[in-house]
Amino acid sequence: MELNRINTDSIVDMIFHLKWKSDAANHTDCYQASRINLWRDYLPPFLIDEMRGKQAGEKIEARLRSDDFLPAFNNQNIFQIKRGQFDGRLNTDEAPTPGVGRFYPKGILKNVAGVFNANVQPFRCAQLNNGNITVDFNHPLAGKELVFASVIGKVAAKDTERGGSSVDWMAELANGIIARLPSSIKWGLAYMAASTLPSLSAVDRTPIPFLISKYSSSFMVISFFRGCKV
Repeated sequence: MELNRINTDSIVDMIFHLKWKSDAANHTDCYQASRINLWRDYLPPFLIDEMRGKQAGEKIEARLRSDDFLPAFNNQNIFQIKRGQFDGRLNTDEAPTPGVGRFYPKGILKNVAGVFNANVQPFRCAQLNNGNITVDFNHPLAGKELVFASVIGKVAAKDTERGGSSVDWMAELANGIIARLPSSIKWGLAYMAASTLPSLSAVDRTPIPFLISKYSSSFMVISFFRGCKV
């Protein structure tokens, strides 16, 4: 019996791989996407075109720029704050010292427009100078050359359209599991990371620490909150 081929009415499982290079290493992030609704969910047009007619087990690969699906790098997202705005205590009495090149959750910053204490999106400490901190709010992948690859899993026909939310699967891939953790877990991990974990060079060199996939260990999730360095 012939396997189902992908069309507009298909429900598809896929494994996504996103590869990029930093000065330190080559990196690959993986994400398992379940029940992609081709009619309702968002995927880049190039990917939809490549998927049409394919079956389970087939592969797709393309070279991308990050601004094909993420906000472009913007110099206005790099700005100075006062050292006192880096609260860093993460609901504890111990405040980690900001380190140049490290990533931290935005929620540790005080009195920054549009930032609230539950915000775990990453920012980078770009520079320390005379009581000021230069922070970089660009997405950590902004400006990167990327290689996107995927493997098609189960392909099923959609019986009926029942409505529901639309999923931006590229945003899911780029933002990782941290965005979907309950707040209590996020800040519990943040507490452990800031208060108890040793500083390990392998962790410090994680360049895009918040890209946590279903295949990553819980230690890697914690490593983001400790402040990870490119």
